[in-house]
Amino acid sequence: HIIEQPFVDFATSRNYLIEQAEQLFTHQHFFIMLDAEWYIQNPEKLLSFCQEHISSPEKAFLISILCQYSDNKKIDDSFHVSRLFKSHQNVRFTYPVHEDILVYPKKFVPSDIYFIYQPATESMQKSSQRAYRDLQLLEQEHDKNPNDYRVLYFLGQTYANLNQLDKAITAYQQAANLINPTQDVGKDEKSRILYRIASIYEKQNNWQEALTNYLASYQTDPRKAEPLIQIAQHYGKNKQYPLSYLFAYQASLIKYPEQQYCQKYLYDYSRYQLLSIAAWYMKKYDIGLTATKQALLTYPDDQSLQHNLQLFEQQQQISLN
Repeated sequence: HIIEQPFVDFATSRNYLIEQAEQLFTHQHFFIMLDAEWYIQNPEKLLSFCQEHISSPEKAFLISILCQYSDNKKIDDSFHVSRLFKSHQNVRFTYPVHEDILVYPKKFVPSDIYFIYQPATESMQKSSQRAYRDLQLLEQEHDKNPNDYRVLYFLGQTYANLNQLDKAITAYQQAANLINPTQDVGKDEKSRILYRIASIYEKQNNWQEALTNYLASYQTDPRKAEPLIQIAQHYGKNKQYPLSYLFAYQASLIKYPEQQYCQKYLYDYSRYQLLSIAAWYMKKYDIGLTATKQALLTYPDDQSLQHNLQLFEQQQQISLN
């Protein structure tokens, strides 16, 4: 079925689509809503997951998207979206852009079911142009709901996409100040906002403010390793290996948070790659060897890691002899 309708905003247009789909498919239990250039991984397991959760209380489910903006096959970014949801359950999107389904609880699908987003250059240019339209829609929404922290969060995200970094920081800070972090959802969201503020300060070469906000992000939600990884990366780049080791090692101890928003590649690869390098300079050879092997599980063709592995194995032989 093909239905054409003028675009209004993302939530309105998606909700119109859901209404039409519910009329056309009266006996389906689940809908999944895709965007262009999203490639599903493990579709058979996704079908089995849906079959197993027909009677579960959750109405919406979070799926990870791994972004690949280049040909090196390494993940550049990742996030979660509520694009798998139950039909005929009054599930609808909110917000004109960066739309989301605000029903709880939401369940994460298994981490090996995910999308890979591989945009063409032309698509990335169109997305950049669309940000100006998004900004206008969000400013109108903010005028109507000035205390909605999600609108402020999306404003911050849009300002950042437009490289208006000072405005992005201000919007993010206002959003963070409105969040109550006493509940798990609040902890997760406030931590992510502080992390984004820190990332912008780091982009502006203001390391002191970046460090302050990375630490605040970790303090808000110590279940998340991302702030520690970014701190370790900064010190590693500056060859301050004792500090890089300190933060990378602590990050390596954090269990991958299956039920939270997270950047999976940082957990699978980055923290171990950083620890591999720092451990060598700290002469923590056993820890470095373990970290190197762990990082190679994700990217076995990484030549620098293969070189590190040889060095650690040589050092292990020296110790045994």
